Amino acid sequence: MNDFLPKLIAWETTRACPLACKHCRAAANPEPDRDELSTAEGFRLLENIAAFAKPTIILTGGEPMLRSDIYDLAAHARDLGLNAVMAPCGLLLNDETAARLRAAGINHISISLDAATAEAHDAFRGVPGAFAAALRGLEAAKRAGLGFQINTTVTQHNVAELPAILDLAISLGASVFNPFLLVPTGRGRLISDQEISPPDYEKTLRWFAQQQTRPDIRIRVTCAPHYQRILHQAGHAQTAAHSPKGCMGGKSFAFVSSRGKIQICGFMDVECGDLRQENFDFQKIWNSSETFLKLRNPDNYGGRCGYCEFRQVCGGCRARAFALTGDYAAEEPFCTYTPLLHPTPGPGGMAAAVCRHEPQTPDGESSLLHHTPGPGGMAAAVCRHEPQTPDGESSLLHPTPSGEGGPQGPGEGLRLSTSQVTSDNNMNVPPELDPLDKSLLTTIQTDLPVSERPFDVLAEKLNLPVVDLLSRLSRLREEKIIRRLGPVFDSRQLGYVSTLVAARVPPDRLAETAEAVNRLPGVTHNYQRQHRYNLWFTLTAPSAEQLQRRLKQLASEAPEAGFHSLPAITTYKISVAFDLSRGVAASVAAPPAYIAEPARLDAQQQALVRLLQDDLPLVREPFAALAAELGWPVSKVLDQIRRWLAAGVIRRFGAAVQHRRLGFTANGMAVFAVAPEAVDAIGRRLAALPEISHCYRRPPLPDWPFNLFAMFHGASEPEVRRRVADVARDLALADFDLLFSTREFKKTSTRYFVDEAAGL
Repeated sequence: MNDFLPKLIAWETTRACPLACKHCRAAANPEPDRDELSTAEGFRLLENIAAFAKPTIILTGGEPMLRSDIYDLAAHARDLGLNAVMAPCGLLLNDETAARLRAAGINHISISLDAATAEAHDAFRGVPGAFAAALRGLEAAKRAGLGFQINTTVTQHNVAELPAILDLAISLGASVFNPFLLVPTGRGRLISDQEISPPDYEKTLRWFAQQQTRPDIRIRVTCAPHYQRILHQAGHAQTAAHSPKGCMGGKSFAFVSSRGKIQICGFMDVECGDLRQENFDFQKIWNSSETFLKLRNPDNYGGRCGYCEFRQVCGGCRARAFALTGDYAAEEPFCTYTPLLHPTPGPGGMAAAVCRHEPQTPDGESSLLHHTPGPGGMAAAVCRHEPQTPDGESSLLHPTPSGEGGPQGPGEGLRLSTSQVTSDNNMNVPPELDPLDKSLLTTIQTDLPVSERPFDVLAEKLNLPVVDLLSRLSRLREEKIIRRLGPVFDSRQLGYVSTLVAARVPPDRLAETAEAVNRLPGVTHNYQRQHRYNLWFTLTAPSAEQLQRRLKQLASEAPEAGFHSLPAITTYKISVAFDLSRGVAASVAAPPAYIAEPARLDAQQQALVRLLQDDLPLVREPFAALAAELGWPVSKVLDQIRRWLAAGVIRRFGAAVQHRRLGFTANGMAVFAVAPEAVDAIGRRLAALPEISHCYRRPPLPDWPFNLFAMFHGASEPEVRRRVADVARDLALADFDLLFSTREFKKTSTRYFVDEAAGL
């Protein structure tokens, strides 16, 4: 049993609290529970714990300072050799009470700030003046010599404010910034729609990881165990000592409720023992609880969590799994990572689908595909930024219609014969790749380090000599498998606008019109589709006015064609990478896009953007040449790139690959006609599926009612057709179509801040 001694125990000393926080897991009330542990019972609890372990005791609530005996409890813990800390709300902290805490042995406290402004914090906490009171309490704590950390519960209402909240924590003198990712329990169930989506969750954790090494504050993330996976992926494993080791519940952490019930954490309301029934023998409960014993072995977990190579350092959030599925051993619903190891695929060769709210079934398919809740049942955030056409990613912005004569429903799009996209370079034959090639390609699509010698860092991570790694990358580039190395910018963050355009072109004028489209500045993808709308392309411009001028010019050059602009109304998802170990297209998150308005770039920053749009050279120090051209030190270039990543100006930094060269030859755009009141919920559900890379709401056409677009990836068209049909059936979407491309006229990357044709 010594392998699993408690290191941290949170004791909910009371559920009484003067606040009415929207997310409160305890659903606290102003008055204390008449059945909470007495002073004598609290002493017995502390004594039993101290008899076999010396963990840190978190005196929490509710508001622990509402207990008149809290100072006696803290002093007793100190006298037993236990390190006691406290989590007050701040309203009752003043010079007198802070001094009493310090005298009782409390050396450190935590205060929650859920916004950078009083208005937003008070609205979330449910009491006017809560923000000002918390700041007053912090000042009193500092005068008493108490150390403190700032806690923040991350939801949609404040995710954009995280940099500002972090800056506030630093300015106040906090030693630790501790964000909590919302778990919908207690009153938190009432704001489950305020959870950020799994992709944004991943982006947010990656942003925290970028802050991990800063010298002015420590970052510790709670209720997000896969943060440890991200730290390892980012090469920050050595800093993980400052963060919880994945899900600690039942392994090194336990929660004691106000009534003496033992749980693995405060967010998972599963009783593992009752102190009063067990004569306050905490040690017995710790060593014998069936739940604790089960959760101490990650191999017992379901879905991806049971076979993920990071299961020992992560383990997934057991409370979130329980809250969303009813099974605490189910896979982490909000993790977007696809493990390198995987079980045998299910029937038909389909790889396991990731379900946000239900565990995978034994045959490897997500139960979401067979038991889907109603449209309002999903808790996710809608991305507030429409990204650029992605460099090297198979984009929903170049969709693929089907069915000559136009679809009348699902049957029309699904009766087409299989067609293969054709292009001038005919690069559809998958190459021979050894396991190291596959591992390298899987990693470098999203995790090219931003450092002075990025390939050295990557080589160490993959346990390869750097010379070997560079040689492999050079070969993969020569074989047209890697299209480009560098950043994927978010066009909207740079002040650009983009749209998808569908056109009806007479067949005998198609090639000529496609050439006219290709000449238009800002066109990145241009495809023929087997459909009455037979030409589809993406268009990006520095402003909406310029975009409209370009479309008007095109209409004048091809008056016989009808051009229809279909801009994204809502972006539910845009991100893709290809996991070669599993043979699936897996969603991959990028750093969070926190900037609400376009970034204001000066001339030198724009020059750096232009340079980064070129292919990163395969040399040991690839950023040195960029820095020399700008007259910057390399450190400044790297710092700027990192800040753009953190702000979402750069969505990811890595390799853009030719997906068809990797065997992902089928990329079908499924389009659905969804009632306006249900489209957001359905869009968020689709965005949770790993084989979907892009998902948008767009305006329907007058004679084409589809308003929800999702790009599915697979190894063959029949596979994609089966998958789309299953999803449509299980989401009760009767009116849908599936569109594949038949000819590629153009596929390139958006170019920003370059001289373009006069007036366009």
